[in-house]
Amino acid sequence: QVAVRRKPRIAVIPTGTELVTPGGALKPGNIIESNSLVLAGLADECGAVATRLDPVPDDYEQLKQALRRALHEHDIVLLNAGASAGRRDFTAALVSEMGQVVVHGVAIRPGHPVVLGLVDGKPVVGLPGYPVSAALTFDLFVRPLIYRLQGLAIPQRTSIEALMTRKVFSPMGQEEFLRVKVGKVSGEYLAMPLQRGAGTTMSLVRADGLVRIPSESEGLRERQ
Repeated sequence: QVAVRRKPRIAVIPTGTELVTPGGALKPGNIIESNSLVLAGLADECGAVATRLDPVPDDYEQLKQALRRALHEHDIVLLNAGASAGRRDFTAALVSEMGQVVVHGVAIRPGHPVVLGLVDGKPVVGLPGYPVSAALTFDLFVRPLIYRLQGLAIPQRTSIEALMTRKVFSPMGQEEFLRVKVGKVSGEYLAMPLQRGAGTTMSLVRADGLVRIPSESEGLRERQ
């Protein structure tokens, strides 16, 4: 006999009245729901078993029922979108009513309006709706949790020194994670900043790495 750990079961719940599942009929103002595909894939890469649930409209009671059902069968629940402070952003209030909000909002860019909470002793994470923010906050907060639940060390990514191809300005007070292309020229690594918008999905595809800009910094200088 050997002691083993069951793979963590992750539920991904997309939220938003405007969301339409891929292949569904689109009307003006609709958005094809794709974040759950990315988040479930990232969870699977970490060794979890991810389940994509149907999108839930911006309705408090429907979200509450969906969260309760997901908690019954899963170890971690990811609520995608609704984590900010808008009129139809219910994640923080929902987690607060059903359990405990540990953190609402972190000083990072992108991904500021993340919600970290516990309901029935299980982690519930509210991820921002913008694709780049959702992927980054998953990497920072959910990925380590999945590995810890499996009793595994968190894999460390390769780190290199590179020169910036142009000057980058960054607001103080927020830790920024800048997506870059990386190349080697004349024996030196060069990092070229990509578009920084939280909704610039293709930057996730094109990026070779991340540059971390500390919160006390106003940016990075270009190579001299």
